[in-house]
Amino acid sequence: MKCFRRYGCRGFAPAAATTCRPRLRPGSTASRTRGRLAEFEVDAGDAEGDPPDYPAPADTQPERLLERAQLAGRLLVAIEALPAAQREAFLLATEGGLTVEEIGNATGTGFETAKSRLRYAYSRLRTELGNLQ
Repeated sequence: MKCFRRYGCRGFAPAAATTCRPRLRPGSTASRTRGRLAEFEVDAGDAEGDPPDYPAPADTQPERLLERAQLAGRLLVAIEALPAAQREAFLLATEGGLTVEEIGNATGTGFETAKSRLRYAYSRLRTELGNLQ
């Protein structure tokens, strides 16, 4: 503000640009940050030119991928073990995104029958896969 009052609308004189520049106080956050950034080193690779070794994200670790594949296999086996009518209702609901009423219309059954088949399918899958936690 002092610079604006002193020079008004004429703009800043060259010397005024340096006087109006904000200064870093010794204890300010910007001063501390500037020091930390100077100490930060970027790992550009080793002497042979190989890229730096960064750990893979947690969901792409080999152990986690194996665990997910095993869980997917157990789920497929449990779905295949369902009776045909329950499997059909379950797949229409989960994969097709159909409502219970739409499942009843697609299978040629009533609303209550489709709802029961879906309920029994979920119940059986819960008991089969209950120890996944």
